[in-house]
Parts: sequence; C-alpha cells; structure tokens
Amino acid sequence: MKAIGIDLTNAVSQCSSCADTDWFPAVILPMVQDEPILVGKDAKLHRRGAGLLWPPESQIPYSNNPKYGKGRVTLAEAWRYLASFETQDSAWDNYQPFQRQISWQPNPADNRSKVSFSAEDIISEAAGACIDNFSDHDLICFVVPDDIGEGAQQALLDRLGATSAVHLLPRPIAIATDWCSRQNPDKFRIIDRDSGCCGYIWVLSAGLDRWEFCPMDIRKVSFGQTEFLIPVRDHTEHSSGLAVDGLSMLAAYAIGVNKADISDVWFKIVSSNLIEELLNDTSLNCYTDDFHRACSAVKEWSGRLAKTNQDCSINPDSLNSELIKHANKFKKRDRDCIGTIADGSLAGLCMGGVSIAGRVLDQYEDYGIFEVTNGSATLNGAKLVAQQLERGLPTYRDRIAPIEIFYKGNDEFWDPVISTKTLIEGTTVEAGKVARTKEPIKEFFIPAGQDSLTLILRRKFGNKQIIRQVSAGLRESVADNENVVITAEVRPGQGFATALIRSQRPGFFETKLNWKTMKDGTPPPAPKYAWPPGVANVHSNVSRWDLAPFEEISKVLSDFRPRRNTPHAVSEFRKYIAFWLNGNEPYQYDGRIASSDSFNRFARPEVLEELSRNLGDAIDLAPSNDQLIRLAGWMYEACPASAIKVAVERIKKRQEMPCDLEVAGKAFVKKEHIQVFVEMFVERIRELKKNYSIDSNNNWIRAFRDLIRFRVDPLRPEFIKDSQINTIEKYIIGLMYYESNRRGPKYNNCLYIAPHILKRRRFDDEFLAVDSKRWKEWNEMFEYASKVGMNRQKDMAKAMLKLLKEEATLGDIKILASNEK
Repeated sequence: MKAIGIDLTNAVSQCSSCADTDWFPAVILPMVQDEPILVGKDAKLHRRGAGLLWPPESQIPYSNNPKYGKGRVTLAEAWRYLASFETQDSAWDNYQPFQRQISWQPNPADNRSKVSFSAEDIISEAAGACIDNFSDHDLICFVVPDDIGEGAQQALLDRLGATSAVHLLPRPIAIATDWCSRQNPDKFRIIDRDSGCCGYIWVLSAGLDRWEFCPMDIRKVSFGQTEFLIPVRDHTEHSSGLAVDGLSMLAAYAIGVNKADISDVWFKIVSSNLIEELLNDTSLNCYTDDFHRACSAVKEWSGRLAKTNQDCSINPDSLNSELIKHANKFKKRDRDCIGTIADGSLAGLCMGGVSIAGRVLDQYEDYGIFEVTNGSATLNGAKLVAQQLERGLPTYRDRIAPIEIFYKGNDEFWDPVISTKTLIEGTTVEAGKVARTKEPIKEFFIPAGQDSLTLILRRKFGNKQIIRQVSAGLRESVADNENVVITAEVRPGQGFATALIRSQRPGFFETKLNWKTMKDGTPPPAPKYAWPPGVANVHSNVSRWDLAPFEEISKVLSDFRPRRNTPHAVSEFRKYIAFWLNGNEPYQYDGRIASSDSFNRFARPEVLEELSRNLGDAIDLAPSNDQLIRLAGWMYEACPASAIKVAVERIKKRQEMPCDLEVAGKAFVKKEHIQVFVEMFVERIRELKKNYSIDSNNNWIRAFRDLIRFRVDPLRPEFIKDSQINTIEKYIIGLMYYESNRRGPKYNNCLYIAPHILKRRRFDDEFLAVDSKRWKEWNEMFEYASKVGMNRQKDMAKAMLKLLKEEATLGDIKILASNEK
C-alpha cells in the first residue's frame, strides 16, 4: 500500500511506482464494439492507426477521410474533449458522462460499424495500463489539465471508480509543488502575515495538449517544528489555458531537426522511440527557419488535434505576444515574483539555441529565476502531493468560487426580492479537505403534489457569471408543501459538490441534487410588485465644504427675538433645503437634508444638531411663527421636538395650519403622533360626507402621502385601523373620480398617493385584494384614467393598473415615481 503519482498529460506516460510505463499516451480503438481498447506497449506496436499507407486500418485519417476518424487516439485529444477551448473560462462546465464521443468507423460503407467512446473511457483505460488495481494504493494523485471543469472531473472520477484513493491534481499545482520541494523555506520572507504569502511564481506547462501559464501564490506554513512552502491555486478569475496544439508543435520540431518528415511523423511519434530521442538528446537544436518551414507543413497535418472555434498556435514566436497578454490578466502588482518554472515534454526542446519555454517567455520580464524541466516536475510533484496527503502534511490550497442559490424572498420592508443564499463560500481550502455550507439554507419548499425541487445556482468566475439549473427528485410526490433544509460540501478540484436536501420534519425524506440534470440556466425573473417597494428617501448630498448656509442660518436663529420680524434668511434657507433631485432608483432623491436618520447621514452631524437646537429654541420663544414651523418640517427627522409638539397640539384642536401638516408628513415618527394625525384626517373626511367640492383637505392628502411614502410604520395595523385606512382610500378614489374631468392638482395628488396606499398590502393580504369589490372600483377608475388626460397621467394610470393586479415590474415603479417631488 503506497501513495503514487500518475501523469498521462505529457509525451510519455509516467507512473511513480512503475519503471516501464514510459510509452506514448495513446489508445487503439476496437474494430467492433465488444473488442477491448488496447493501451500501453501493446498499443505502441499495433499497426492500427499507426500512420502507414497500408493496411487501411493503419491510415491516418482512416480511408483518407476525417469523417471516419482514426483507429488510434492520443490522450492529448482525449484531454481536449474533457477540457475544450469552448469552456476554458468556466470551471463549472456542463460536461456529463458520454457527452462528447470519440469515434471511428472501421467500415466506411456501414454506419453501424462505428464504435464510440467517451474521453473519460479512453483516459481510464490508459490509466489501467499503469495500475492494475486502484484499491491496492492508499492514494493516487492523477494529474489533469488545469482547466478541466467540475463536470469533467466528476465524469473522470466516476469512470476511475470514484474511490477515495484517487485525487485529481491540476497540472500547475504538481509543477509548483516540485518547485517548492526544492527550496529552502528559510530563504523566503513572509509579506502577508495573515496568509503567510511570500510572493508568487509563474508556472508554464508545455505538454502535448493545451499549454497552461499562470501565477501561483507561495505560502510558508508551519507543521510541528517544520516549515513548508506550499502553492495556492486560484482558478476563480481567469483560465490558465493557452490555445496551443502541443502535439503538432512536437511534430514540427521532429521535422525541423530532420528526425521525420510530414509523411511519417505520426508513425514515428506514436510507434517508434522518437519521443525518447527528442527528449534525451541534448545536442538537438532546431533552427528557426527550419522550424517555421515545418510549421507550414504541419498546418495541414492529419494528426493535428481536432479544430475548435479558437485557432491553435504551434509557433513559439507567434505565441509570445499572446502569452504576454495572457499573463497581464494575472499580474499581481501587490507582491513580488520569486521564480518561474516551465515543465512539460516541449519545454526543454532547444530551438535557435534557446529552450522553447525560454523562447516563449523571452520578452516577459517578470519571471524571476527561470527553471526548465522536461516533464519530470509534473510527475515528481504528483508523487510528493500523494505522499504528503497520505501523511497529513501541508500540500497546497485551492481557491473555490462561491456557489449561490437564487431564491424569492423579502427584504427588510417585506417587499419581494430575488436574492441569493450562499451554498458554498468562496475561500481557499486545504488539499483533500472539504468545504461545507456554513449556514443551512431554509428558504425553500417542495410544493404539494410535486416530487422534485429545481434550484437555480450561480457562480462567478472573474467578471463572468454562470447560471445553472439543477434538480433533486423524491421517490414520490409530497401531499403538502414540505419545507426543506439544503446543505452542501465540496472538495475543490474533485468533481461536483454533494448537496443534501432533507425535510425540515425529521426523517421524512432526504435526497441529493442530481447533477446529471444540470443545464444552462438564467436568473429568476424579477419579482412582480403589488405596491411600491422600499420607502421614499432623501439622501443628503451636502459635503463638508457646503455647510456655510447651515452655519449662517444657525447663527441667525441663535439670536432670534420674537418681537422682531422673522428674518428673510429663514424663508430663503427653507427654499434652499426643500430642493430635491431625482436619484437613480425609484423614490430615491438627493437633497440637502436626509429624510431618515438625519443626523448620522449628514456631512457633519454636529452642525445639523446645533441648527436643530437653535431652531427649537426659537420655536419655544415663538410657537405661533409659521415660518419657523414650516422650516422645522423640512428638517425631517432632525425636526426639533418643540415643532412636533406645536403641530400635534394644533392638529388635536383642529387649529392646524399648512405648516403643521408639513411637519406631520415629514417628521412624525412616533405612533401616538401619527395616530393623532390619522384620527383628525379621518374625522375631517367623514364630516365632508362625500362633498368633494370642498378644497380643505388637499394639504391633508399631501401630508398623508408624505407620511406613508417616507415611513413604513404608518400603514401598520397598530398605527392605522382597518376602518381608518378604508375611509381614506374611499375618499381618495372618490375625489379622483370627482376631479377626473379637470385632472388638475387635486387629481394629481390622488394619482401620486394611490401607489403608496397600496403599501397597506404589506401588512394585510385582504386590503384591496384582487377581484374584491373595492379593488374593482379602483380598477375601474384607473382603467378610465389610463385613457384620458395627459400622456404622463395616462402612463401612471397604466402602471397603477399593473400594481393593482400585483403584476407591476420595476419599470412600472419607475413610471410611478418619475414625476414625484
């Protein structure tokens, strides 16, 4: 029992426990479906797909027609199927087992002769040539391309047997681990104490399939009395993959050094000892002109990897500029580069007196001490990780992108929102460890009569948002709505997360998300509204440099004398702070003083506090001064208590002035004050006895509109009774009917307050319920209003109809808010 590493991504297959596994990684496909796939040295000696002109099964492509495939498939091509260029920027791929088939048709005249295998089938068979029984080993680190996504990871693990002994190891991590093992930790200084980061290294993987180039943070960690350097992988921002056809580059190199020509290069690569000769002969040097001529020939080579919508480079010189652009995506400007390692079968091949890796990186200055190896670092790193994991030693860390679940919920105002809950947090996780849901998610239920739950999930990779839809099924449908609890756990780089869904009722049912149902999704549609969401709010746009008017009026008020005329500055300042600008969101404004939490939201709270105090002292001296009271109303929650006291008393006595109603609408917060206003407003309405010709209530309507648009509480049942809100809504709709021919200010006031009255629905499902008697009267009024009047009025009425029907969109809300002030 031991820990081993396997690398099937380079020009020779390698297993750290076997000495005779150095064969070109390719498989022989069967002539018939039941014939086994041939791998290893047996495949190397087989004539099928060997690239000869005769017999026909040796031809590449078969029968000289690419549509029939070929009888020999390289693992470089199989890896391309698992991690295609089309999905290289998505670590959350949609790959499913047997999704992409590799086929050949031995009998061109008979389509039924076609035999097909998935990429994971082919790779698994090749792995079987290295290890007879996976269960004979404690841990197997199986090297995979960096960009292989979770779906492909899971398919490969399933095909390999999904034993706990198999650990998929991204190739750059294997290379970085080898680099770390050869360094002295004492020579590296920690630059970030929280993480232990010492800097980063560049890793270039130059094999036969896709090349990879990425930075890797290096951390210093302690284990007992020993310090280790470990790499940290971050695949959540950008893909490390480069569009390179390494197999064709190898063929061009062999032709360039006169070890093959275009007619026999496939045969020599897959069936002879050419690979070993190229890798081991340090005297070989491909001249640049020779290589360029060889590249031109190889462009039409039948052995090239399957083309994708992204052209693949085979020329190191042309690759250089692309690599620099690629590297700039990752550049870490807040820390130092402490080294670079290039590994892979092609990295060390010499061209123009320089290694291919050195030639590619020639113009990139930020690569520190440069090391080149020919594939040994990948295998050695895999073996080291396996041994360290087995012994419980620090190995590497992997950053995962968070997984979020969309759900329909409610915000702090009890308004409908589409929000997300975090299923798995984005963090770095130690290799082999499990990341789990921190807070179980309880916002979902399976509806009665259904036997499944479909979830919409989101992950973010850099600036890219990926949405997936996935389901979990039950054995039978549920009789009633069943609340569920969702938790998940994931091992980074080891396939899909395991997401568990269980009933909140203990033991009733338990199931898992079935990732085979995963498909591309879209975010849930925006919620439909039955009332305007949130509250109207004025945000103070006054900066520290705009406080002179506040300080000046405060000084004026501190010297206020009742017997003098009210200074003209008071009315001018009131106009100054009463000026609003519409903000970017519905019912949001920019103004001089904030409408809620006024002191804390002001540039310098002490200036506003002093102004409020001086204004309050002035009102104490002259409580009947309407200009001072009106100014106090426009102070919102910074309104002095003395002004509120005066307004409450005068409203109670039916002696209110318009300025008192300004204070009520903008500054009443306490329940007892709001109840006084509501009681008197309702009393006045009832006294009118539906005589809408009297104009005395217009100021009351405006005040009530302010009260319910700037505050959530006034429409709560404990603030306003059912009978009171019903009286008010009937009066509003009746007045709107009465004014519908004139469509003047009073009509507009009704139009403006109507959406806010519907906020009562937050607390009462029966209020103006769809199809109720009262609802029908409102609906009839706004149906009429949507057809007459100015365009702005008609547009608002149409938006109100949707709100009444509980079908309003955010666009409708914006229309309703567009003309308010």
